[in-house]
Amino acid sequence: MRENEYILDLKSKIPPNIEGLIYLKTITIGIPYVRMKLNITTRREYLLPLAQEMVLRLLEQKWTNYDEISEVLGIDKDYLDKILLELGVADYISHMGKLISLTDAGRKVLLGLRSIRIEPDFMDSVYFNMLTGEIVKDESMMRSKMRNRSKCMVYLNNIKDLNGDFLTTYEHEIRELYNIRVRDNRDRYMDDETVGMDELYRVISIEDFDRVYEQIPVHVYYSRDTDNLAFELISSDNKDLYHTCLRDQMKNHPKSFDEIYDTRQYRQRKGSNFFNWYPEEVYDIETLENKHFEFVTHLQRSSVDMDQIYNSYFTDRLLIYQEYQDILRSLTQKKPREVIIITDNLYMLEKSEYSLLTLMEAISQNSAIYIGYGDRSKSVVSKIKGKTNVKSVLSKEYPDIRGTRIIVDDEYMLTIQLNPFHLKGECFLQEVGILTYDKAHINLIKDLFPDITFSKD
Repeated sequence: MRENEYILDLKSKIPPNIEGLIYLKTITIGIPYVRMKLNITTRREYLLPLAQEMVLRLLEQKWTNYDEISEVLGIDKDYLDKILLELGVADYISHMGKLISLTDAGRKVLLGLRSIRIEPDFMDSVYFNMLTGEIVKDESMMRSKMRNRSKCMVYLNNIKDLNGDFLTTYEHEIRELYNIRVRDNRDRYMDDETVGMDELYRVISIEDFDRVYEQIPVHVYYSRDTDNLAFELISSDNKDLYHTCLRDQMKNHPKSFDEIYDTRQYRQRKGSNFFNWYPEEVYDIETLENKHFEFVTHLQRSSVDMDQIYNSYFTDRLLIYQEYQDILRSLTQKKPREVIIITDNLYMLEKSEYSLLTLMEAISQNSAIYIGYGDRSKSVVSKIKGKTNVKSVLSKEYPDIRGTRIIVDDEYMLTIQLNPFHLKGECFLQEVGILTYDKAHINLIKDLFPDITFSKD
């Protein structure tokens, strides 16, 4: 596990300790955008390529015979035909047999060696932030950041909208964006001798649009002082505005926050042992917390000492929230001999069904996977084993599975236990994640499921 590069990325996932607040979980909120296709016209300057200019200059000097032009320029007929075709399409020359002559447009373009045209065009993927009311100018990461509605737990409501005056109000910003795009394109094609002035002439209409969302990670806390939730945005250029929108929406539209609670899962399982620890398990939580603090402290220092990070990482400690997902993904590169997963909550291992099936498929290419599962996970296990490219996956159903245990090569074990935290009729499942290399703890769990690595149902 020492080679895993994701370790340093965990720094962004560490929830800050805030006095008077109890950390509950980390969620994603959706910042609403409109992605538009605009119907526009442009004012473009077309510069005359050198080869075309030379032909027009010869015609101007009465060299009008096809063969003479070819001979003087020293070019083959295929290339000359291409030049003449381009000049003819632009209506700069007339061509009858082997006699070629300048048109009025050809004489005019020779005066400035350029032409100006007003042309219809489109601007694709223009992003408008529905909270800040800004057209996005920095587009470097927009395509990778935007998502549909299936990912976030809370979607913030619009403040701005596409009203009747939208194009008039934002034409200046759209023009700035167009100029940025033209500049970037010119940098990419600076060797193209035909590139001239290119500017937005008019914004005609919105041809098409759809709603997309930027995902922003947010830490959720419980405030002892207010007996309510508190939120900490991890990073954002508009952090204060988004935080205000989040608080106002929670007050005025509380139903839009239903997805952040774990109340449904708690009610479904509260009559079982799912939330209980096995009686045989005894962890020194205080020591695990100290090791966790040591790791986090090393990780957050401005000057990173990798030896210190590794020494505090690869030891018994509490995990960072959902760190087990990163560790599981790293197994596709680490390629352990075997992975044992004991859980009745398989979907928690990844963010979606598609991601989970893909992950299990990738791990199974190089590792044997043994799954101990409960009745609720039976259909998930069937989907995993039904994947076309899944190789070594064996499974067995058990009646009493509590939390989640993941054992990798008998070397280390991840324990993920969910503790209910009740708040005003709702419930959060606080995650207690433990990384242990203790053989006694690993063997304890394996003894509870002695035949898991031999099951062949």
